[in-house]
Amino acid sequence: AARGQAPHVRLVGWGSAEAVRMKTDEEDTTTGALISWINACEVLSFQIFSIEDLEDGAALAKLLHHFMPNDFSPHSTLRELRSDLDTHFQGKLEFLLQEEDLSVPDIAQAALFAAIDCGNKHQAVGAILKLDEADQAAIKRILQEVMAVAASPAVSRVGTAGTTDGALGAGRD
Repeated sequence: AARGQAPHVRLVGWGSAEAVRMKTDEEDTTTGALISWINACEVLSFQIFSIEDLEDGAALAKLLHHFMPNDFSPHSTLRELRSDLDTHFQGKLEFLLQEEDLSVPDIAQAALFAAIDCGNKHQAVGAILKLDEADQAAIKRILQEVMAVAASPAVSRVGTAGTTDGALGAGRD
């Protein structure tokens, strides 16, 4: 959401006002956990304080370039980053990344998934382990949701989405 506007709330499957509030609280938790993880990676020379700090794509581009320098430019815009992530995942996250609007939280979630699915994942997972329990639980939920999208029969199954399963015990409760 732009500064001063209400947060973007997806209403699919949520009917009552209480359910909408619960969904917004869940999104706030998700966003907070993503921001905590980005800061815990200790890649950026500055701290991220809100989702608005990610809107131009610069911080996420620098983060992804750190983990996968051959796949991501440190100077990408959010739109370029979405395209680069789609290419990186060979279309398996098309549903998440190809929406009309540029959803910063969705792109940040895809960036998290890319970071723990790369050759340098030990550092990305190490940053997750630095987080408090609530943020770790939120990150685990994010990864499970992104992996479910990646494994959906509605999208291509090309790639190695399953390789992240052992990183945090995703899918094992």
